[in-house]
Amino acid sequence: MLSGDNSILQKATDAKTNTDNAQIKERVQLAYTAAIAYGHGELTETNLRTELTNEFGDNYDLDEDTSTNEWVISVNEVERLRVSKGNATPQEPEETELPTALGTNPYFPSDKFSQLEGTNLANGLVITDKAENEEIGNEYVWIEVPSTAVDATATGGPDYSGVSGATDYTNIKTALKAYVEDFERGSSTEINKGYTWNDEWYDGCGIANSTDYNNLYHTMLKSVYENGGFWIGRYEAGQTGNTGRTDKNDSIDGMVPLSKQNLIPIFYITCSQAQTIASNVQNKGTYNSSLMFGIQWDLVMKYLENKGVSYADLATDSINWGNYKNSTNVSLSRGKYARTCTVSFGMYGPTTTTKINEWYDYTEDYEDYIKNSILNNTNSGPPSSFVITTGASNQFCKKNIYDLAGNLEEWTLQQAFSGYDHEGGAYYEISGPSTCRGGVCQTSRN
Repeated sequence: MLSGDNSILQKATDAKTNTDNAQIKERVQLAYTAAIAYGHGELTETNLRTELTNEFGDNYDLDEDTSTNEWVISVNEVERLRVSKGNATPQEPEETELPTALGTNPYFPSDKFSQLEGTNLANGLVITDKAENEEIGNEYVWIEVPSTAVDATATGGPDYSGVSGATDYTNIKTALKAYVEDFERGSSTEINKGYTWNDEWYDGCGIANSTDYNNLYHTMLKSVYENGGFWIGRYEAGQTGNTGRTDKNDSIDGMVPLSKQNLIPIFYITCSQAQTIASNVQNKGTYNSSLMFGIQWDLVMKYLENKGVSYADLATDSINWGNYKNSTNVSLSRGKYARTCTVSFGMYGPTTTTKINEWYDYTEDYEDYIKNSILNNTNSGPPSSFVITTGASNQFCKKNIYDLAGNLEEWTLQQAFSGYDHEGGAYYEISGPSTCRGGVCQTSRN
């Protein structure tokens, strides 16, 4: 018999309630941030109500507290957030105005960037290179790495005079690997299988040779050590246009990856092509841009865990916050989607490949179609799947980072066993969590 507040049943219920409350609070904060962004820095009641309605339908209340000049936002009759009622026109911040904590030192990659109003180290610090004539610019999120994770890496202070084989680089790498130990070997179901995943050069990763690879890796380690973190794209790498890449043989010449909302993500590219495109980030100043190394992916996972995302949601099953074909809690509010179809062929049995069909604008009717006809698919065979544009649902966001779980697989610079690698959830996987690693031939383009 289970009874009382100390029972296992009560604890489980309380844990679920706390998790649900945290997710609602985060979605409220995202709606607030979006209202500021779409108002070009000005917070209006109309924009705020529009974003809250997109997120929660009619299940919210927005009240004015004149004594504090704040909006009080409640969902399901539970107070979630109080936000400033005044205009939020952002001023160009000085570098020293960026918040710091635990030794973290967010920096501007160039003078093109400014801090996005409404974001901070608590909810996910975002910078943007938005120009005056743009509705929204590229956006990047700061991944904190506490100084305690690398404090003991060097005796007498770090020495960066050497590049190849410098002892301090090895010490920093060792310290960071220990810090992310729970994530560096993949998902919770993979962790004891003996797989090895190394940040080592391999032919096909998009970097010419091991020397160049190690130089870039050491530059990253030095930056993490000195700055206590690094910036990643807030969204999956996207491109302009209404169709996206239609064939794996399409040229990538001059392609620049954009980190903006409502863009078609870049797909049909090899690992080498992905690295070439990633290195083309504009307005990067004197800083490097590239695919993430494996240790950086793990640092993102650890950052989210430190911010309150459960280990299970990261390493066991990310269905609650990822775009997977068996997700039943999808809540789209903008953007486009494309249905994928599976084609079978081959002389010696069925072989399948996934194709991207036409892109459709989001509407409420299509949202119901997705939920009822696809995500709860009862037909024989595997369910159909959907790829969505970048940042199409706040349901798929953690600490201002979108689509870390699901939608598309993500290439990294990490070498897997047998020389293959991708990392992260995949839109066609049933339950692959965001920490899931998979070996894929680096010449594959899906």
